[in-house]
Amino acid sequence: MQSETDIDYTAKTLSDHYAIEIAEATRLIARFGCNRKEMDLLLGARDRSVQPQVSDQAAVISA
Repeated sequence: MQSETDIDYTAKTLSDHYAIEIAEATRLIARFGCNRKEMDLLLGARDRSVQPQVSDQAAVISA
């Protein structure tokens, strides 16, 4: 079984994970590959942080 860090990014998952446009995610994957570890290092160097995942429960509590 593969861990989450061994799975390659798709343009959609990269876009969602770093809150970037699909076109930018596609360009990055075409240029640098889709390896999750390498892409995380690259985007970390660009000072892009992972976007926190908002749970449905948090939205209900704040309403």
